[in-house]
Amino acid sequence: MLFTPTWIESFRLVTAPPLARVVVGVDPAASSGSDSAETGIVVAGIDAQTPPHAYVLHDASLRGTPDRWARAALHALEHWDASRLIVETNQGGDMAIHTLRTLNPSAPIKRAHAARGKVLRAEPIAALYEQGRVHHVGMLATLETQMVGWMPGMPSPDRLDALVWALSDLLLTGKGAAGGAPRGACAPLAARGGRVSSWGETGGSAVRKDRSMGPKTGFGGGRFRGGRAHWAP
Repeated sequence: MLFTPTWIESFRLVTAPPLARVVVGVDPAASSGSDSAETGIVVAGIDAQTPPHAYVLHDASLRGTPDRWARAALHALEHWDASRLIVETNQGGDMAIHTLRTLNPSAPIKRAHAARGKVLRAEPIAALYEQGRVHHVGMLATLETQMVGWMPGMPSPDRLDALVWALSDLLLTGKGAAGGAPRGACAPLAARGGRVSSWGETGGSAVRKDRSMGPKTGFGGGRFRGGRAHWAP
């Protein structure tokens, strides 16, 4: 086990601080059949402190055609005001880039080619979780289940791969919190006694079971400004 539930739960946050940079990690599926793997699409950001901390904001992973996952990735890029997509290109990489460029020719894309195995790529990220430098904002149940349940030799962990690409770009490239002044915080989640409670998961993001978050609207009437949700009762 590379990741433990304790590391994730101990450092979970209800809301993220102002962020300096946000990226979207994408691990494209090699096929789109009913029994194919999902395409991992995970949004994460970094703050401006030294050393920086990272925040896992959203899991938009899905199983679908190249057009469908590409649209989901581009939506995440725009919705979260991310600086770029980090796209794994080991399997069908040229086709993945072509699909994204066809939908948005100007989309900022960084190719990520895996020269090492999955375990070696994930180990530095697991160490950062253990140090408390990675925080999940709200509940990301499907992603977290894959993180703590995946073992070497099991089918490719699509969501975990996308997470590792995003966090590696943010924390392991030497750029730290580069990318400008901190931007607005993400929408706060309902909490009780300092802990997240009564949460379900719809489409990979944390949503209250009794009140879903509509387009461009935060919980309880909060509104999105600048690609992020700000609390505005």
